[in-house]
Amino acid sequence: MKRTISLVMISILLLLILFGQFDNGVVATQDWPDPPFSTPSHQPPFIEILNLSENQIVNSNSLNVRFIVTKPSSWISGPTMTWITPGYICWGKINYISYTLDGIQSDMISANDPTELGLRVYSSSPSRVMDFSLNLTGLSDGVHSIRVSAEAECLYCEGHAWLSNFVVGNSSEVTFIVDTGPPIITLVSPISKEYNTTNVSLCYLVSEPSEVTYSLDGLANVTLLGNITLSNLTVGAHSLTIFALDAAGNVAFDSIEFSVAESESRVFSLPLFVAIFCVLLVIGCFSVAFFLSRKRRYTQTASCFFRCR
Repeated sequence: MKRTISLVMISILLLLILFGQFDNGVVATQDWPDPPFSTPSHQPPFIEILNLSENQIVNSNSLNVRFIVTKPSSWISGPTMTWITPGYICWGKINYISYTLDGIQSDMISANDPTELGLRVYSSSPSRVMDFSLNLTGLSDGVHSIRVSAEAECLYCEGHAWLSNFVVGNSSEVTFIVDTGPPIITLVSPISKEYNTTNVSLCYLVSEPSEVTYSLDGLANVTLLGNITLSNLTVGAHSLTIFALDAAGNVAFDSIEFSVAESESRVFSLPLFVAIFCVLLVIGCFSVAFFLSRKRRYTQTASCFFRCR
C-alpha cells in the first residue's frame, strides 16, 4: 500500500515538474547544461521610420511618429529538439527604445519585448518585428530632426555557460519641416474697376513655391504657371478667385470683382461712321449745289457779256 502511494506521489510529482515548465506554451528552461548552438555574430537591429521621409513637410504642430524595429534573422536559431518538443534559441531581445528630438534626448522607454532569451518552445518562430509609435507635440514651425534608437540585450555562450550581458543598439534619423502657415497670394491685376477692353491681364504674387490655380465666375479651377491674359471676356460683371496650395497642404486665396464695358472702338465705330458719312454727304450735297449754282451764274453772266458786245 505504501509502495503504491509512493509511486502515485512520484508520478504526480513528475507530472507537475513536467507541466510546470510550460507557461503559455513556452518552456522556461534557462539552465540547459550545454548550449546546443554556437554563438552567432550579433548584428544590430534594423530601424525604419514609417511615416516620415527625409525633408518631408507636415502642416501640424503635433505628430505621431511610427517606426518598426526588426531583429536580425541571426537572433533566432532553430528549430531544434528539446526533451519533448521542437525549440528555438532566442539570442537577442529589445529592451529599450528612445528618441532624440532636435538634439534633446528622451528618457529610455521599455520596449515590452515578449521574447525570452535562451532555448524556448514556441509553436512557430518568434516574430522579429516590433511596431512602435511616438507622439510629438508643441512642434514649432521650421526644420526639425528626430533620431529613434533601440537597445537590445543579446545572449552568447562561453564554454558551457549562457551569458546575457552583451548590449547592442542602432538608430535611424530623419529631418522634417513643420509648416502650418498658409502662403500669401496677392492679385496684382485685375483690380476692382471697369475695363474698356475684353482682354485683361491676370498678374499675381505668391510668397512661397505653391500650386496656383484660378476660377473665373465660379467655373472650374485652371492651373496657372505664371501671369496670363484673360481673353475674350464678355461684357458685364466678373468675379475672379486665385488659390495657392503649398507643399504642406496649406491653402490661401485672394478674390476680386471687376467689370468689362463696351470698348470705345466698338461703341463709337458705327455711330461715328454714320455721322461722318452724313456730314460728308451733306458737305457733298452743298458742294455740288454750290458748284452748280456758281456754274449757272457764270453761264448767265457770260451770255449777257457776249450779247452786249
